[in-house]
Amino acid sequence: MKLLLSNEKIKKSITKIADEIKKEYGEEINNITILNVLQGASWFTTYLTQELDTTHIIVENIIAKSYEKTKSTGVVTLSNFPPKKTIDHRHIIIADDVYDTGTTAKELQKYISENYSPKSINFVFMLNKSTSKQMCEKKNIACSIGHKFVVGFGLDYDGHCRGLKDIYVIEPSDIDDIESTKSSFAK
Repeated sequence: MKLLLSNEKIKKSITKIADEIKKEYGEEINNITILNVLQGASWFTTYLTQELDTTHIIVENIIAKSYEKTKSTGVVTLSNFPPKKTIDHRHIIIADDVYDTGTTAKELQKYISENYSPKSINFVFMLNKSTSKQMCEKKNIACSIGHKFVVGFGLDYDGHCRGLKDIYVIEPSDIDDIESTKSSFAK
C-alpha cells in the first residue's frame, strides 16, 4: 500500500471544515444533527464533531451502502434512519467518507426531504474522487484524491484496513494479500 494522506493532513483538513461550519451556522451550531454514514465515515465524523466543540450537536448513524469490495453497485441501500425528533426542524449535516458519483448523496437528500422536515441539509465528505462540477448544492470536502481506491482512517476493503491511522492507496497486489490472509483465518 502507498501512503496517500497522513493522519496529520487528514485532521488538518477536517479542522478546516469544522471552522467553516462554525462560521456558516454561528449560533445555529446548537441546532445541528450530524448523520454519520456508517461505517466508513465514523472516524471522520468523530473528529469533526470534536472539532466543532459544542454540547448540543446530535449525532445519529445511518446506513447507505452501494459498494461491494472495490466497485460501486450503482444501487444505494438506505437503512437505520433516526426518529423524527432528531431531524425535524434542525440543520442536517450528512457526513460521508467519499464523494464519488453523487448517487448516495442524492438518495440521502431525497429520502430526508421526503420523510422529514429539516431546516437545511448540508453534506461533508472526507474525500472527493469526483472531477464533476455537479455535486450536492451544499457541501464541504476535506481532501480530493482522484479515482483511487483507498483504505485507512475508517475506510476499508471488504472490512479490512479500517484501523490504519493514515489513508493509503490500495493496489491489486494488496488486495491479493488481504484475500489470502482472510483465507488463512477462515481455516
